[in-house]
Amino acid sequence: MEQIMTSRLFLYPSLFSPLRRIPGPPLGHLLYGQFPAIINGEAGIPQREWVKQYGPVIRAVGPLGLERLIFMKPDALHKILVSDWVDYPRPGFMRSTLGLTAGWGLLTVTGNEHKQMRKSMNPAFSIPNLMAREVPVIYPHFLSEFNLAEMDMYYEPTETLIQLLGSKIDAAENPAEGSTQLMYEWMSKVTLDIICKTAFGYETNSLRQDDKGAYAMSDKAMMEQVLTFLGAGHETTASGLAWTLWLLANDKESQTRLRDEITPLLADSPRPDYRVLKDLQWLDCVIMESLRVLPPVPMTFRSANKTDYIDGILVPKGTILYIPIRVINTWKELWGEDAESFRPSRWLNLPKAYQSSSSTLSFLSGPHACIGKTLAIIEMKVVLA
Repeated sequence: MEQIMTSRLFLYPSLFSPLRRIPGPPLGHLLYGQFPAIINGEAGIPQREWVKQYGPVIRAVGPLGLERLIFMKPDALHKILVSDWVDYPRPGFMRSTLGLTAGWGLLTVTGNEHKQMRKSMNPAFSIPNLMAREVPVIYPHFLSEFNLAEMDMYYEPTETLIQLLGSKIDAAENPAEGSTQLMYEWMSKVTLDIICKTAFGYETNSLRQDDKGAYAMSDKAMMEQVLTFLGAGHETTASGLAWTLWLLANDKESQTRLRDEITPLLADSPRPDYRVLKDLQWLDCVIMESLRVLPPVPMTFRSANKTDYIDGILVPKGTILYIPIRVINTWKELWGEDAESFRPSRWLNLPKAYQSSSSTLSFLSGPHACIGKTLAIIEMKVVLA
């Protein structure tokens, strides 16, 4: 037994694995591999350093000697996520985790089942629907008719948030100096109120509740897809907003430019519609740059369902592919020497090599790309504005 474990944990990855010649960090801990470096480091940072040191194709050994590959080049990512997506599904351990936390819905299915499920949901998240005032939509099996994109549904929770934050400042010992608040908690509440109202016609009013009385959805009240949108759509949008506020707080120039763009607009129209929000150029730059530098989901995984070549590397069936979203989003090969810095103006003049399907993966790409991308960006724009 001891000999088998030694072979699996050390001898196989170092001497016998067909992937052993691919550049990458050392094997690491005998039992855990490079997992301690990943779990103890900031999300995506160890992998970013590996890419800088070893190049665009990397092998890293994880727990129990299991090997993972990282591919950075656009053609490789397009193959994995877009053209051959059926052959590179989410691995079983990832689907199980997502199923427990976000429901057994769109995030966990693949192949034909995913195609059919996505096809039935796409109309609800189309731009015409999101631009409409009152668009009745029916989700088969689990949702009744609701008004998806009435813009007032976005603004009511946002205005409540502003009132509550204003009252916190007024109650501070020295209001002129402001008040320190945990913004992620506020962003979590406002995005929960927005997504439940716009997507499900459900009033949560979590902004008005005390922390101890926070909203908890009944298992009987909502089905798996609802869990998917709450888990994947609510917390990620809240995280994106919190990081955007933090980045702006550390970049007074961008903050001032954003305020100068928005203030005259809100003076004339306190609740701008989708078209107006879409045309706010600097607001769009700020949000896209925030999502690029600090994506709410910094990584994901795929599993090779067949033996095939990716970027000239023969990848055996069963190999785990690590998709380092944050690393791809900040790759200096594409974005330049300041790739890791927050600079919204870069979106006014994108690099010539920029590809929407592989240069930024904050919402992924291909058939498994985030179905709620447009809805999430509208939410962020409304709250920030």
